Amino acid sequence: MNQNNYKNQVVQICSDYAGISHIGQFRKDGKTPYITHPGRVASLTATFTKGVEDWYVWVAAAWLHDVIEDCSVIFNGDYSYEINNHNNFIDTFLSENDVIKFDDGIKIFEATVALTMSQNKSISKKKKKEAYYEGICEANPWVSVIKYCDRIDNLITAHIFS
Repeated sequence: MNQNNYKNQVVQICSDYAGISHIGQFRKDGKTPYITHPGRVASLTATFTKGVEDWYVWVAAAWLHDVIEDCSVIFNGDYSYEINNHNNFIDTFLSENDVIKFDDGIKIFEATVALTMSQNKSISKKKKKEAYYEGICEANPWVSVIKYCDRIDNLITAHIFS
C-alpha cells in the first residue's frame, strides 16, 4: 500500500468510528447531527497540519476527540463510567487493527485521551478542568491545535445554540 493511501485510510477508519459512535447524538440545537462537529474540527485540523509529515494522525484524533467523553467508551481510571458501547476502543486502534500501524495508533489514542475530560464524579468540576488542561499542555503540541480547532468550531456555531 502506498503511503498516501495508508494515511487516507487511517483518517477514514477514525472518521467512520466517530460517525458510528455519535449515531443518534445531536448538537444543542436538537437538529444538527453531532458528527458535524468532529468533522469540522478534523477539517480545521487538516488545514493547520498541512505539510506536517504525520498530519493524518492529528486529523484522525480530531475525528475522535469526543468519542471517549461522549459515547460511553469503557476506559480504565478516571474515564470509566457506564458501559453502553465501544468496549473495544483501545484494541481497535492499538492491537487488533490491521491497517493502522501500532505507533500511529498509540499517538491517536494518546491524543484522544488527552482531549477527554474525566468522568469521575468524585472529582470537582474545577479539578477536572485543571487536570484536563494540564494534560493537553503536557501532550504533543498538535493536541493543543486540535483543542483550538474544537474551540473555533464551537465559537463559529455558537449562534445556533440558546
